Amino acid sequence: PPDQYRGLVNNSDAGRIASAMALTAVVTGLNQTNDGRLYGNSDVSLDLSNGLLTNQGGLINAPGQLLLKNLNVVNNQSGKISSANGFTLAATLLDNTEGSVISDKALIVRVAQLLTNLRGLISATGVELSAATLDNRNAELSSLGELTATVGQFDNSGKGRLLAKGALLLNADILNNQSAGAVSGQQSVQLNVGQLINTGGGSVYAKNSLGLKDTGVLNNDQGILRSDGTLALSAASLGNTAGSITSSGVSSLTVDGAVVNRGGQILGDSTLVLTSGSLDNSQNGRIAGKGVKLVTGAFDNQQGGRLTST
Repeated sequence: PPDQYRGLVNNSDAGRIASAMALTAVVTGLNQTNDGRLYGNSDVSLDLSNGLLTNQGGLINAPGQLLLKNLNVVNNQSGKISSANGFTLAATLLDNTEGSVISDKALIVRVAQLLTNLRGLISATGVELSAATLDNRNAELSSLGELTATVGQFDNSGKGRLLAKGALLLNADILNNQSAGAVSGQQSVQLNVGQLINTGGGSVYAKNSLGLKDTGVLNNDQGILRSDGTLALSAASLGNTAGSITSSGVSSLTVDGAVVNRGGQILGDSTLVLTSGSLDNSQNGRIAGKGVKLVTGAFDNQQGGRLTST
């Protein structure tokens, strides 16, 4: 029969809870601080009864199905939660600082409030993630397949990485991708945001097509937006001072207000259509494509600004 544990369980300091068969644990709290380990040779079911799961420096692993039930606050600092199969981790708060949450198959992560992934790793073959707030600084959120994320406040700055080998879809109120943050997809990338901060070496890359819908300010000063396929961008305003927006395919940029491209480049290897309320292309700004259509109000192209159509 499966093993059953009840109550508050202290499995810290190299404790071991293991089963040769399926392992089932129903607890009000589990402490695995300092190399505590919970694992089975097949399926593992852990019910926290809305108690505290402390897996700091610990391990929870299942070669079979991993069922995590009624989680509330999860501390996985420097810990590892993994399964060869797909699993769901749903919690109120998840601290994965320098920790890892990994599945060889599909992974669903739902965090009602704050997900801290600082210097951490969340990875699987197919990822679906939602959180009110996600701190992914100097961390990796990646998928070998598709990746879908819905986040309120998403901090991917300071070398944060959001990576997908399949289609990547991000819905966020604010995406902070500054200071060498990276969003990269090997197929299509679609970002639906209220505001994108992609300054200071931030980069957004799509292998196939890049769709960027920003209902507010899009700040790409000294940033990189790149598509090896088509580019469809819309924003309330666009800052691209010393920034780079490039596409190998057809490019469409629709900006309600001002486009500031001072010393920046907006380049397409195919047709490029730019519609804006006003355009500042001064100080060696460059806009070029194989057939450029520009619809704008006030246009400043002085101090070496160039608009070319080949």
